[in-house]
Amino acid sequence: MPQHDYTAKQALDLLFQKIETKSPELAARMRNAVDAGKDIEMETDKFAGRGKNKHYYRKNVPFTSDEALKAALDVLQSHLLESRMLVNAAHEQFKQVGLAPPRKNEPLPEKDFEKQLSLSIKMTVTPLLEEIVDRSKPKNIEVEVETETVQEKRNLPDLEFIPLDDKTLHSLRQTIEKLKMLTEFGDKLYGHPR
Repeated sequence: MPQHDYTAKQALDLLFQKIETKSPELAARMRNAVDAGKDIEMETDKFAGRGKNKHYYRKNVPFTSDEALKAALDVLQSHLLESRMLVNAAHEQFKQVGLAPPRKNEPLPEKDFEKQLSLSIKMTVTPLLEEIVDRSKPKNIEVEVETETVQEKRNLPDLEFIPLDDKTLHSLRQTIEKLKMLTEFGDKLYGHPR
C-alpha cells in the first residue's frame, strides 16, 4: 500500500507546475526526459512453431507514472546538485594550477625567418618555472557563450562558473533527498523479500 495520499501522476503534475513557474527551460528538459520513455527488449515467437529460434527486438515504451516521476527528479537533481558539484570540482582542480606572469617573448632575428618553412613565427621560450604565481588561489572560470566566429552577434555575456560553499551544497543534497522520500510509491517491505 502506498505511503502517501497522492499518486505518482499527481506528484509529477505538481512538480512540473512548480518548475514551470520558476524555470520553463528546466521544465522543458524534464519533459523531454519523461517523454523519451525507456527501451525494452521484446521477443516474438511467431516462428517458434516451425523450428525457428525466437526473435528479439528493442522497443521504446512510455514510462509508468512512478518511472516518469523518477526521471523528472533525476533531471532536477542533475540540474540543481550535480552540475554544482562539477563546478566545485573544477574550481578545486584549477586552484592547483599556477599562472605565469605575462612576459614578452623575444622574436628570432630576421635572418632566421628565411629558413622557416611554415607560417608560424618561432619565439624563444625563457624558463618561467621560478616565476609561477597564484598557486592554491581560486581562479575565475568562464565559458564563452557566443564565439568570435558567430555571424550575427547577440552580445551574450560569458557564462561564469561560481562555486557553492559546502553548507549550501549539503542543504541542496538534503532537500533533494527529502523530495525523493516524498515521491517513493513502492510498497514498504519491512525487511521481508518480495
